[in-house]
Amino acid sequence: MTVRAPEHAPKRGLQRRVFQTGTHAATDALVALGLDRSFGICATIDVPPGGARGVIVSAGTAIGGCSLFIHNRRAVYVHNYVGAVEVRLESDVPVPEGLVRLRMRFNPGVQDEEQPNRTFGVVDLFLNERLIGSQQFPTNVPLTQGPTALSVGRNAGSPVSTMYESPFPFSGEIISVTFDLFDAPLIGRDRH
Repeated sequence: MTVRAPEHAPKRGLQRRVFQTGTHAATDALVALGLDRSFGICATIDVPPGGARGVIVSAGTAIGGCSLFIHNRRAVYVHNYVGAVEVRLESDVPVPEGLVRLRMRFNPGVQDEEQPNRTFGVVDLFLNERLIGSQQFPTNVPLTQGPTALSVGRNAGSPVSTMYESPFPFSGEIISVTFDLFDAPLIGRDRH
């Protein structure tokens, strides 16, 4: 596993881990990855001519986890809730060829305007810092149970998503994948 220190010191209240292709390990970087705190995944990738496909990063297995991947030239982020429910966010535009920055942010605890006692999470998906998708995700079920296996460039265990078969290796080049865990919810401008 390759772990690199961030180029800039992370903000206070932020835990950051950076990984490169080939990472496959249980890691403390994701122990706190749950649906009760804000987190983000940012991948810098190089998409070859004709497009790319495959898993950029996955954490977990078919019984719970998350995965960021390209399927049919679209970026897809999946939460698999303990194998019971799979919630997906798919980009509304294709991922272009060349150097690309693909990023997602999860923000829990957003109040439902119609039902004030109900909260949900919001996942935003960005392509080169342009918002390309946003969706509500439930927050009442834990994302993972027990230790979390992290894989960069493939899904090493059973598939997190039913949209692919493991290992679904990434066909482009992954420069880096960064996980950010925030101590507080992301509000307004900070979400982007």
